[in-house]
Amino acid sequence: RTVISLAQILNAQAEILDPRGRPSSPPAARGRFCVMDAAHRALLTDHQYDTITVGTIVVAALSTLGCSFIIFSYAKFSQLRNFAFEQVVNMAVADFGIGLTSFMGSPLDGSISCTLQGLLQQFFELASVLWTTVIAGTLFMAIIRQTDVEQYRGRVYCYGWVVPGVLALL
Repeated sequence: RTVISLAQILNAQAEILDPRGRPSSPPAARGRFCVMDAAHRALLTDHQYDTITVGTIVVAALSTLGCSFIIFSYAKFSQLRNFAFEQVVNMAVADFGIGLTSFMGSPLDGSISCTLQGLLQQFFELASVLWTTVIAGTLFMAIIRQTDVEQYRGRVYCYGWVVPGVLALL
């Protein structure tokens, strides 16, 4: 068995050659979003790659199932429909999106599906983090400052969904 270190993976990035045999720029410099480019994939055996893929899909399935439960509960029980739970549902929607992009596997570097997967992952992962900060900020404002936080609903949605959308497109 071959054990691959993080240093080997990072160093392999510098060894990518273009079709003419010249060193090419790293994928980030080419504007590609792919989860695993060809150089990283080449360092793994088929078994290792399949194990990573299956593990990712299993974890994504569990995460998506948990998010689905939160979204279903919010839709089913009207007593949960308040501003606090609304924020939790928005974070669950973002996490659900992360799970869905993981089901795409690892498309070929440079393909349309690779770019789409990368764009969606950037969007949903940032949205999830920002919704976490919204929840923390809301708790701080409600408990410490004793402010009516519902007056900031429009700003919260802009921060939680528009900001990640703009940054993902950059």
